[in-house]
Amino acid sequence: MNGIDGTQRFLRQAKNKWPNDFWVYDTQLIFDLTITGDHESAMAAVAHLAEMEPGTKYEALVPALVHLKIGNEDEGIKYVTEFAERQFNQDGAKMNLFKRWFRNSSNWFVLGQDQQWLYRYLTYAELGRTDLAKIEIDEFLRESGENGRKIVLELVHAAGIPISQEAYSGSSKHLDVTITQYLGHLAEASGFKDFGLPEKN
Repeated sequence: MNGIDGTQRFLRQAKNKWPNDFWVYDTQLIFDLTITGDHESAMAAVAHLAEMEPGTKYEALVPALVHLKIGNEDEGIKYVTEFAERQFNQDGAKMNLFKRWFRNSSNWFVLGQDQQWLYRYLTYAELGRTDLAKIEIDEFLRESGENGRKIVLELVHAAGIPISQEAYSGSSKHLDVTITQYLGHLAEASGFKDFGLPEKN
């Protein structure tokens, strides 16, 4: 109602009046991501949120969002990599020893690499960067061959995305279209999709 200047004034007053309230810094973050594009202000808000709620969300995921939307893409990629590694390790810590061994050994035998690529491409897609998610999947497909293609098709199928017979048969062109639709679906379903400054015409 009071425009950008009025909102910034309000947020300054809010920080003085409610310096320990989560919503103040959450509002600042959203305001900077969607209106001002002020990277430093957004990251300062993220730092406060991380102090109030420690964990991968505000220590890695949200910083990745800020950098990819209004900051430095290379930094955003570093944060996504950190988030993927931490999330992978956290999920693995919840498994018992046998399940952890089976997951890792079968994955290395079939794919020849770790499973963090799953966390990376999902994170990119959910942050609205389907282009970076596609690069992750393409690299995985190059390294894993036929087994990797089957795994990607299973992931796409599990998400309810239609898969053409040509994609199943090995057509790279049709597989590309299918993966693009799949990543678009992930981005649409994500709560992070609408963050970021409007594109200029």
